[in-house]
Formats: sequence, C-alpha cells, structure tokens
Amino acid sequence: MATATALSHLETLLEHAERIRTQQPKDKNKRHALHPPEVGCIGKGKARKPYESGVKTCVAVTYAQGLMVGARIFPGNPYDGHLLHAQLEQTTILLEPHAVAPKQVLVDLGFRGVDADNPNVDLPHRGKFRSLSRTQRHWLQRRQAIEPDIGHLKQDH
Repeated sequence: MATATALSHLETLLEHAERIRTQQPKDKNKRHALHPPEVGCIGKGKARKPYESGVKTCVAVTYAQGLMVGARIFPGNPYDGHLLHAQLEQTTILLEPHAVAPKQVLVDLGFRGVDADNPNVDLPHRGKFRSLSRTQRHWLQRRQAIEPDIGHLKQDH
C-alpha cells in the first residue's frame, strides 16, 4: 500500500516537472516551483534581481517589543496598497481579546495613497518625511528591525 502512495506521489511530481519543462514564457497560470503550487512571479523592479518567485506576504509587528501579531499571505501579485486593510482587519481580530487596535502603522512607500481606505489609522511613511514629527521619524528608522524577523520566517517556516 505504501508503494502505491509513493508511486502516485512520484507521478504527480513528474507531471508537474513536465508542465514546468514545456511551458512557454507567455503562458498563463505558469507553475514556478515543484512543491508549493501557490508560488508566483513577483516583479521587484530592482536592477540586480528584477523578478522573484514567491508569495506576497504582510507581517504585523508591535513597535516596542517586536512581537509578531499578524502574518498573512496573498496569492497572485496584488498591489501593496490594497493589502493593508485586510492585514489590519486580521491584526484587529487577533488582538480583540486584549481590547487593542492598531492606531499607527509604519509602512513603506508601496502603501502611499491608502489613507482613505483606513481612516482610523495614522500611516506615517517616508513620502511624508517633512511633515513628520521627530518621534515619527524615529519610528520610521525602527522599520528596519522587522527585516530580520521576516528572514527568520522565510528560513524557519
């Protein structure tokens, strides 16, 4: 019985490998990896590495302690600005037992122009640098501390 399961698994892998081998650059619904089917091509716009394979992810981390209070993946390659409302909704639900809701959210420039979608949240970002207070400018420097957490998530989970 175990060999039948192993054979069916091997056949599935061979089908996926053949699909990857025969697909053309202009094909729709391309497969980018053997194992996770949700992986897609994400354009980064960087000269050294313009495209990456992966899934768009939003991570919510507390300012003071660096505690991760929400993480969510989004299939496909949606615009960053449209993800913030969904991530804030998840974070609010997860923090509901503690009666805490996010009041200020530090975001990168991909989230410009989404202030109207999130009226109860202050969104300081680098694009508003001249109008920010000294404290808010310090908060923006704190955003860099999230990058190691994301690296650990990628490697360990």
